[in-house]
Amino acid sequence: MKRLAENKGHSESITDIVWNPTSDNVFFTTSKDKNIKMWDANSKTSVNALKTEKGKEENINLAMSPDGNYLAVSNVKDELSIFDIRNLQL
Repeated sequence: MKRLAENKGHSESITDIVWNPTSDNVFFTTSKDKNIKMWDANSKTSVNALKTEKGKEENINLAMSPDGNYLAVSNVKDELSIFDIRNLQL
Protein backbone atom coordinates (compact mmCIF):
# COMPACT_ATOMS: atom_id res chain seq x y z
CA MET A 1 0.00 0.00 0.00
CA LYS A 2 1.30 3.45 -0.94
CA ARG A 3 0.58 6.62 1.07
CA LEU A 4 -1.04 9.18 -1.21
CA ALA A 5 -1.05 12.19 1.11
CA GLU A 6 -0.36 13.33 4.63
CA ASN A 7 -2.27 16.21 6.15
CA LYS A 8 -1.30 17.82 9.44
CA GLY A 9 -3.22 20.39 11.43
CA HIS A 10 -4.87 19.01 14.56
CA SER A 11 -3.14 19.24 17.93
CA GLU A 12 -4.56 15.87 19.06
CA SER A 13 -5.50 12.63 17.34
CA ILE A 14 -8.14 12.61 14.61
CA THR A 15 -11.25 10.66 15.53
CA ASP A 16 -13.23 10.77 12.27
CA ILE A 17 -13.13 11.87 8.64
CA VAL A 18 -15.91 12.44 6.12
CA TRP A 19 -15.81 13.41 2.43
CA ASN A 20 -18.14 16.08 1.13
CA PRO A 21 -20.58 14.19 -1.15
CA THR A 22 -20.86 17.12 -3.55
CA SER A 23 -17.16 17.96 -3.93
CA ASP A 24 -14.45 15.51 -4.97
CA ASN A 25 -11.64 17.43 -3.28
CA VAL A 26 -13.18 18.50 0.07
CA PHE A 27 -13.17 16.49 3.28
CA PHE A 28 -13.61 17.21 6.99
CA THR A 29 -11.81 15.84 10.03
CA THR A 30 -12.59 16.06 13.72
CA SER A 31 -10.30 15.52 16.64
CA LYS A 32 -9.99 15.23 20.38
CA ASP A 33 -8.82 18.88 20.23
CA LYS A 34 -12.53 19.84 19.67
CA ASN A 35 -11.79 21.29 16.23
CA ILE A 36 -13.37 20.41 12.92
CA LYS A 37 -11.18 21.13 9.92
CA MET A 38 -12.12 21.49 6.28
CA TRP A 39 -9.45 20.25 3.90
CA ASP A 40 -8.69 20.73 0.23
CA ALA A 41 -7.37 17.36 -0.95
CA ASN A 42 -5.71 18.97 -3.98
CA SER A 43 -3.58 21.41 -1.99
CA LYS A 44 -3.33 19.11 1.09
CA THR A 45 -4.07 22.06 3.38
CA SER A 46 -6.68 22.92 5.97
CA VAL A 47 -8.70 25.72 4.43
CA ASN A 48 -11.24 26.38 7.16
CA ALA A 49 -11.96 25.38 10.75
CA LEU A 50 -14.86 25.18 13.17
CA LYS A 51 -14.66 24.81 16.94
CA THR A 52 -17.32 23.08 18.98
CA GLU A 53 -18.77 25.03 21.89
CA LYS A 54 -16.69 25.78 24.94
CA GLY A 55 -17.28 23.16 27.59
CA LYS A 56 -18.23 20.45 25.12
CA GLU A 57 -16.38 17.16 25.29
CA GLU A 58 -13.98 15.85 22.65
CA ASN A 59 -15.45 15.13 19.22
CA ILE A 60 -15.71 11.54 18.05
CA ASN A 61 -17.98 11.28 14.97
CA LEU A 62 -18.81 13.24 11.84
CA ALA A 63 -21.65 12.87 9.35
CA MET A 64 -22.56 15.00 6.35
CA SER A 65 -25.97 15.55 4.82
CA PRO A 66 -26.40 14.09 1.30
CA ASP A 67 -26.63 17.59 -0.19
CA GLY A 68 -23.33 18.62 1.47
CA ASN A 69 -24.91 21.59 3.26
CA TYR A 70 -24.80 20.37 6.87
CA LEU A 71 -22.15 18.74 9.00
CA ALA A 72 -23.04 16.92 12.23
CA VAL A 73 -20.53 16.16 14.97
CA SER A 74 -21.06 14.14 18.11
CA ASN A 75 -18.94 13.96 21.22
CA VAL A 76 -18.18 11.42 23.95
CA LYS A 77 -21.19 12.56 25.98
CA ASP A 78 -23.57 11.84 23.06
CA GLU A 79 -24.17 15.55 22.42
CA LEU A 80 -24.81 16.52 18.81
CA SER A 81 -23.89 19.78 17.06
CA ILE A 82 -25.01 20.56 13.51
CA PHE A 83 -23.25 23.18 11.40
CA ASP A 84 -24.54 24.88 8.27
CA ILE A 85 -21.41 24.82 6.13
CA ARG A 86 -22.77 26.47 2.98
CA ASN A 87 -20.79 29.65 3.68
CA LEU A 88 -17.44 27.99 4.32
CA GLN A 89 -14.96 28.84 1.58
CA LEU A 90 -12.08 26.88 0.10
